[in-house]
Amino acid sequence: MVPVRIQVLMGQYATLEEPLVFSFSEDKPPLPARFQLELDKIGGEAVHLNSVIAEYRGAHCSFRNEEVRINMEIALSIVLKSPRGTFTLVQRNYRANWHRTWGEMLPERREITDPGRWTAQLEVGPIHCEIVHWHRQGSQLLLEVLGRGPMKISLYEWCDVDVNVSAKSSAEGYGEGDRPQPETPRVKANPKVQALPGTKVAKRLLKGKREQSEQRANEATASSTTALPTDVMKVAQRPFEEAERRAIPVPSISLADGSLRRPADSPGRTMGKSLWGMTGPATAERQWEHRLIQLQRQMAEKERKVAELMTELQQTRAEQERLKQENQNIIRRMEEQQMRGQRFFSRVFGRTGA
Repeated sequence: MVPVRIQVLMGQYATLEEPLVFSFSEDKPPLPARFQLELDKIGGEAVHLNSVIAEYRGAHCSFRNEEVRINMEIALSIVLKSPRGTFTLVQRNYRANWHRTWGEMLPERREITDPGRWTAQLEVGPIHCEIVHWHRQGSQLLLEVLGRGPMKISLYEWCDVDVNVSAKSSAEGYGEGDRPQPETPRVKANPKVQALPGTKVAKRLLKGKREQSEQRANEATASSTTALPTDVMKVAQRPFEEAERRAIPVPSISLADGSLRRPADSPGRTMGKSLWGMTGPATAERQWEHRLIQLQRQMAEKERKVAELMTELQQTRAEQERLKQENQNIIRRMEEQQMRGQRFFSRVFGRTGA
């Protein structure tokens, strides 16, 4: 039994219309964001507010026992129009504060004892801005903007699970010089940790990943017995180079949410799509599968080039036939003109030519 720490998707919070650009206040509803633009810095002319565009640039999530807080970074592009018809772009960075209680986001988890075990992934769609009010006061332009857009939050919790690992299967995955060291005595896992919610889901996910790996290996074995031409088999039977071995991807187990972390890493560190974050020599079946895929791609590329050459050849032949027909038409017209000239000269000079 090997203790593994993974992330488990616990719930999602999604809305189609969420206020994203506003002034945050705990005891008041969301208010429009207010900005002051110095007109002296942008020309000092009498201007008219044309449009406001908002773009989501990232967010930082913080978890507490009672609520979830998200600080979103939003870039605002304010377009001003002068009486002469010229436009001026003013850019401002804005931080919107968003918060919800756990009861609103996860009704079944109203109380959170350890907020440090939680992480979130935030997706924000296009933000539609609405100009609530604007007026000019001296050299300043006072602007109130309200923005709304779709938001989707995926909440994940770190869970500790135990995974069964066979010593025989683990030893087969190493080379002659990479044998695993003798295991040190492990500390027995805490029963309370095993009883955390999401443990069964994590085990089911790991089992599904193992079944997918076995299915891919069986498909590679079946594909290696496919009949191929003799020249293709000769190329496939040549020994692998070291660079090709390193280039072959090693099958790995991905996390439930597709995040890229090792079991012992902190939640903020990302390493890759593999659960273990390790690379090593590929098995013979994976090498054959990789080689067959390369050969199939090469054959498809050659067939595509042959088809292109045949198309060019047909076009060239058609062009030659067209030019040949044009030459024949020109020769026929020249012969007709010569015959007409001979008749004319014989008719005019035939009587006096003797």
